[in-house]
Order: sequence, then structure tokens, then C-alpha cells
Amino acid sequence: RAAAGGRSRWIDLFRYRQVWGLMAAKLLTDSAWFFLMFWLPKYLYDARGFNTKEVGYYGWIPWVFAGAGSFLGGGLGTLLIRRGCSLDRSRKIALATAAACMPAAMLIAHTPVAFAIVFYSLALFGHQFWSANVQTLAADLFPSRVVGSVEGLLGSAGALGAAALGALFGHIIERHGYSVPFLVCGVLHGVGFLIILATVRRIEPVSVKERPGTPT
Repeated sequence: RAAAGGRSRWIDLFRYRQVWGLMAAKLLTDSAWFFLMFWLPKYLYDARGFNTKEVGYYGWIPWVFAGAGSFLGGGLGTLLIRRGCSLDRSRKIALATAAACMPAAMLIAHTPVAFAIVFYSLALFGHQFWSANVQTLAADLFPSRVVGSVEGLLGSAGALGAAALGALFGHIIERHGYSVPFLVCGVLHGVGFLIILATVRRIEPVSVKERPGTPT
């Protein structure tokens, strides 16, 4: 409860288009992340003929790039703001940069194994670059008293999307191989970015109205 006696319920956040937009973007992009994250060893086994030793020898490389994406994604927004760029512009530049990396996933299944590792690494880099910025939008847009609730909704949307799309991808891979899932992963962040542009529009603080309540 707020000091003035008002209170904010998490369900009331559904009144804001910004919440719907961020949830939709998280649902799509986390689906790609969970697929790329969990299916990497199996892809190397099934499609590239790796043994256990080879998976261990090469499978860590994309994760180094994922870690770099987390640091650089957060750093870019800070750097742009310090150089006079507006919050809205800096976040959108960072998100667009991340989304531009993701089409690398489309090339994974159609290139020699060395290049496949490179493109897989770039895709994980791009998602973590994206995540470092999209996770920050809740704090950019909403007052501190509801940021935790907004982040909870975003996490729930991401997990539900990942579960649904992961099950679908499993059926597709069983019948048609990995090309279609990698193709889908290559476009989801671009779609998510367009959704953010259409729903969040300008990245600036949102006025969240409190419900009447009894002061504590």
C-alpha cells in the first residue's frame, strides 16, 4: 500500500497497453531463447553428429557470447544516455540492434558446422543483448511500487510462451528437422520489437493510478 492510503493490485496492470505489449514481446522472444538454450546439445548430437566429448568441447562457445551480450546490451543504453541520447531513443536503438542479430539463427541449419557455431553464438548474443534492455523497460516505464508485479507478469508470459512453442517445436523437429524452428527463432525478436513500437510507443514514465484504500 502507498503511504497515502492507495493500493495497486497486479491485476489492475492489465489496463495499460504497455504491459500487454511487453508481455507479448516477452512471450515471443523468450520462446526463442528457451529453444536455443535447451536444444543446443541435442541439435549438435542429432544434426551435426557430435559425440559427448565434442558437445562439451564446442557447446560452451555460444554461452560466452550470451554473457557478452548481457554486458554489452546493458552498456549500450547507458553509453547512449550519457552522450545525450534520450531514454526512448537509447532503448530503441539497443533493442533494434539486438533484433538485427537474431536472423543469424536462420542460417544455423544451412551452413557448415563451424559457421553454425558462429551463427548460434550470434543468436544467443542477440537475445541476451535484447534481454538486458527489455527487462529494464519495466523500471523505465512504471513506478517502483509496481515494477516487481510488472516483471512477474513478463516472466510468466515468457515462460508460458516458451512451454507452448517448445512443445510445438518438438513435434516439428520430429517430422521435419531443425530448419523451421531456427527460422522462427530468427524473426521473433523483430516481431517483438514491432509490437513494442506499436504498444509502448514512447518509452517514458507511465502514470499508474492507485485504487482507494485504507491507510496502514
